[in-house]
Amino acid sequence: MIEVNKTYTLKNNKKFTVVRPLGQGGQGQVFIAKLEGDTKEYAFKLIVEKNPETKRRKMQNIRALYLKKNMLINSLNDKNFYVALPLEIYEKGDDFGYIMNFLPGEDINHMMLENKFMTMPLNDKFLMINRISCAAEWLQKNGLCYQDFSHKNVMYTKDHHAVLIDCDNVASNSETSLGKTQTILGTGFYIAPEVAFKKHLPDIHSDQYALATLFYKIMTASTDSPYHGKELYTRPMRPDDMKSAAYYTQDDPSYGYNWLTYVFDPNNKVNEIVPTLYKKPDFQERQRNIIKLYKLVPDEMKRYFEDAFRDPLNLASRLKRPAASMWRTLTENLLNGKKDTEVKVDTKKKEETSKKENEMNKGVTKNAPHILILATKVSIPLKDTFDVNPMNTNNGIRMMMGTITKKENGYFFKSSSPYLISYEDQGKKGNIKYQEEIRLTNKFILYFANRITEKIQIILE
Repeated sequence: MIEVNKTYTLKNNKKFTVVRPLGQGGQGQVFIAKLEGDTKEYAFKLIVEKNPETKRRKMQNIRALYLKKNMLINSLNDKNFYVALPLEIYEKGDDFGYIMNFLPGEDINHMMLENKFMTMPLNDKFLMINRISCAAEWLQKNGLCYQDFSHKNVMYTKDHHAVLIDCDNVASNSETSLGKTQTILGTGFYIAPEVAFKKHLPDIHSDQYALATLFYKIMTASTDSPYHGKELYTRPMRPDDMKSAAYYTQDDPSYGYNWLTYVFDPNNKVNEIVPTLYKKPDFQERQRNIIKLYKLVPDEMKRYFEDAFRDPLNLASRLKRPAASMWRTLTENLLNGKKDTEVKVDTKKKEETSKKENEMNKGVTKNAPHILILATKVSIPLKDTFDVNPMNTNNGIRMMMGTITKKENGYFFKSSSPYLISYEDQGKKGNIKYQEEIRLTNKFILYFANRITEKIQIILE
């Protein structure tokens, strides 16, 4: 039991005083605290969990993050975001908690309740998505799975910094995929369908689903999920979250699966948003606003949403979900020189692309090592170190993520992609996992497992 104005001793024997309560939720109580000899205000979270196994796993996650805190904090060099990592641990009897940095800001939940996204300028939305993406990308680069992205776990400061809070669910992606650190499936309809239907454990791809759901809500000012269309709204038992939706669907064959169709799927209108579905004026206005705001979403972002929400129970489809780095790059491009009202794709895109292709091809000599983009026949000189980044407009390669490096015994490709990358080598096919390195041979082909139209070929001779 933690009380205000009392002093407690941390695991390292430092003392802290609880100043005032900050908030309370289903997973814990948060207080403002001060460390002995330090005037700075910190946040202290006391884990509140009735299930002993879930509490044990939360404690395990926090201890693991704490052991790596110095390395992780040193890599938090981006001033646009912050992740509230455990700085110190408190443990006494049945009480367990941790000290983290306190950054005052407004949580996304409050912004949704105040309906601020309805009138927020597009550029402000792009900037917010960009900052949240940077934080999520940092987690993915460090091999961490957040497991609970939602509007309740993200704060946004006046200086446009995104802050990820509630890190007691954060764990190694390799361990979450084995179910060793799972403490939560997610929140509400942020839970990935394949997780709710028990087809897959939470991992980096379910994180990507939750992230896309959050961005969908920001862009449309919606409190609904991407599946809240006429099918879901007319179900006999309307679910409160993805878990109950999965339960009703599996329990009653007549419930059907049409509700799992993205409401803005351009090829399937079975679950589209119908404002006149109910006669309630507030319902109709809310639905019309979602449609109106979605029309302002840039075409490339619409495609990202479609990739994130299409055919969710097909385990291959989850590999197509946009990674955090892709959202970051997309929003950077949208923010670059565009006004709030400029949301359409640049009409000069084809002309500029053609110029870039000509410029890139000029730098390639016939026998020099180079990369060939098979779909466009564009060639790019292969340097000793070549970053193959997603949507990198400098090299014309849209999707691949990794680095090609020249070593004494040849060229090597190392994947930095959360997606599975496939290859073809002299008739043989295989896959390259995250952080795996493979030696390249002449005419070696790389591509994402589900994007065979975007192959690149390595020409060494």
